[in-house]
Amino acid sequence: ETKLGDDVADEEILLPGYHLFRQDRKRGGGGIAAYIQKGFPVTRLRSPADMKIVRPDLETLALEIGAGPTKIIAVFVYIPRTNADTVDILHDYLIRAFGSQIHRLLLIGDFNIDYLTDSEARRRLQQMESTIGGQTVDCSTRKGKTSLDLAFVGDLSRHVSTEILPPIATSDH
Repeated sequence: ETKLGDDVADEEILLPGYHLFRQDRKRGGGGIAAYIQKGFPVTRLRSPADMKIVRPDLETLALEIGAGPTKIIAVFVYIPRTNADTVDILHDYLIRAFGSQIHRLLLIGDFNIDYLTDSEARRRLQQMESTIGGQTVDCSTRKGKTSLDLAFVGDLSRHVSTEILPPIATSDH
């Protein structure tokens, strides 16, 4: 969640050696940004809105990174509040947009669904996991000992490791 808006220019947050991709929310909070190292071919892909899936509680940024057999489809997600129905909408989007390439998928973000606690939303994530690939975060990602930040990999044989880094600035996860 970036909380960036039109009042923050790309030039203010650029990192040397990286391309910046943003999907700002139009009003308070939310938003997604991704930095991709220069030198990798990158293409922005269809969003749920491009496919007439309009959902205020689902924010995504989809990028195709790389080329040839090592190409990945990275989908960055922010779900502002726990909502099992939003998981179903996300799952539908992923299958419709990337179904034939789901093995190339990296789905990563702040889902605001605790993967360490049983709930309807978590069960729906697990159902989605059976279709799109394995969830690789197996520990707390937040000060409150919850796991809200998740990473799904379409082909677990291509996954090496998932590392949890300490929060930056004032983030709590």
